[in-house]
Amino acid sequence: PKGFSDDEMPAIVRLLGGLYGLDIASKLFEEHFSNTLTTMGFKRLISDPQVFRLDKDGHFCLLSTFVDDALAAASPGSPLLDFVEKALELTYKITVQKDPHTHLGLKITRDRERKSLTASQPQYITDMSTRFQVSTTGPFPSTPMSETYVTNMPKYAHLAQLPDD
Repeated sequence: PKGFSDDEMPAIVRLLGGLYGLDIASKLFEEHFSNTLTTMGFKRLISDPQVFRLDKDGHFCLLSTFVDDALAAASPGSPLLDFVEKALELTYKITVQKDPHTHLGLKITRDRERKSLTASQPQYITDMSTRFQVSTTGPFPSTPMSETYVTNMPKYAHLAQLPDD
């Protein structure tokens, strides 16, 4: 590394941990973070190994992870978000955004009055429209959901379940 001379370092150096910026660093962090969440009582979803669920005292919390970013949501009136925040602060330096409007390029719009939550990717749509030279002002092609997918949806409902212990 810059600032070290050859005589300060032995000929062979053993790396004790992944360093930020190395290819393996994100994998090592993901393993460490997953272990931390599991220790806290979270379980991975079968359908998505990057989403964890915590059930405690009649409440639940879902936590989606991507390397060192996470987004958590909990059942109404749940104390679990505070529990998760405090528990993670014991191990990591974290930044908490109580009412996020974006997450990893996802735009989040919440209408508390209507009790709705909308997620969209306007920047991604703009980028793809530019890349593939498609108009974003219309007319738009009809893109209905596949009949086969709708018919087979119940077959795959089990994928959203937690694994049995």
